[in-house]
Amino acid sequence: TDGGGGGHDTHSQNFLDLQKEIKDGKEDFELKIKRSDGTTADMLWSARWSEDDKNIFCVAHDITQRKLTQDLLRESEEQIKAMLNNILAGLMIVSSDGKIEYCNDRLAQLLQFDSKELTIKSVIDLFPKIGNDSAEHFLLDVRSRGAGHIVEQEIKRRDEALVPVELSITELETNEGSRLLISLVDITERRQIERTRQEFVAMISHDLRTPLASVGGFLELLSEGIYGDLSD
Repeated sequence: TDGGGGGHDTHSQNFLDLQKEIKDGKEDFELKIKRSDGTTADMLWSARWSEDDKNIFCVAHDITQRKLTQDLLRESEEQIKAMLNNILAGLMIVSSDGKIEYCNDRLAQLLQFDSKELTIKSVIDLFPKIGNDSAEHFLLDVRSRGAGHIVEQEIKRRDEALVPVELSITELETNEGSRLLISLVDITERRQIERTRQEFVAMISHDLRTPLASVGGFLELLSEGIYGDLSD
């Protein structure tokens, strides 16, 4: 207690509230208890109100270990999520019918969507080359061409602009069935560099051909004696 009786009054009121909820039909609830050694335990209570006996009958199950395991799993999931969100590639997990079940922040940023918006979409919404094809057929095609390989594809942003990406596929087996982990890397900058290099090579080739053609024509005129006999 807090010395002034306030803590005791609070606990008493909480118990009275819980007693009322049980009488009103509440049956299962979680509530911590304090052990004799001062530690606490998480308990799952099953309670019944007996109108005949005017008493509450309870059965308590120790779920401390289960709660600890759940906390560890939650921490592990948060660490994995943080790791996936910090990698440079966009990631999505797709079900066998083409529904996007998960995407990381990188993919959402690339496509200018919110993550929650993407998880209600299908791959058909993002890949324009699918056309009237089914998501299942598209996934079979991508799986056959992309499993273990890198495939170039275009993906559609929120503003309908097309973004060139490198796409790789990994098959996953989960408790819910087979899934595809699709990794996407934006290659827009690489495409721009390649286009600039090609334009530069074309320009240099043109500039070199022009003077070489002039020299070739001059030599041909010389060989025909247009400029007189050539001395040895």
